[in-house]
Amino acid sequence: MAHLDLGHLDSKPRGLRDGHEEAVRRTQAMLAATAIGSVSIIVVAALFMSLF
Repeated sequence: MAHLDLGHLDSKPRGLRDGHEEAVRRTQAMLAATAIGSVSIIVVAALFMSLF
């Protein structure tokens, strides 16, 4: 069985504010990617429907 060292001695402690700002930035990026993907799907579907 493998030995797992969960000490995390080399990890740097971060403040709560830094983690919060990073999470907000990541959420905004995911929201933008989702919006762009949704619009592109709608545009492709509209172009496909206009062919027939």
